[in-house]
Amino acid sequence: MGKIISKYENDLDKCWFESSNVLYSECDDKNNQLKTVRITFKDGTTYEYYDVAVQDYLLFRESASSGKGFFKYIKNHEFTKLEEKKDVEQIKEQLKILLEEAMEITKEKEETDGNKRDSCQEQDCENII
Repeated sequence: MGKIISKYENDLDKCWFESSNVLYSECDDKNNQLKTVRITFKDGTTYEYYDVAVQDYLLFRESASSGKGFFKYIKNHEFTKLEEKKDVEQIKEQLKILLEEAMEITKEKEETDGNKRDSCQEQDCENII
């Protein structure tokens, strides 16, 4: 159980997971620097990990098992437990919105691609798509 979806905006990589423990992660992305990674667990507890190489974060994020990836690539870095728990329901709502947006984009793309195929078939085109 690993990554569901990720989104990059404003120098922040956000990722949601299907996992028994890991819910969400954020990675501050500053060029040519080691990263600060925040990982939120299912109960809302969040830890901030320091000086994480981008390769380690990406290997964690893309691991088939986010738990195994966490222990292999992130856990051994210096960290701080953040005092305030994250709102788990808000994180889940953000995920729901992102998935709905992704579904809409996919649907629009399929409709556009279908229209291209229909047009090609009408014109007896080859190799346009």
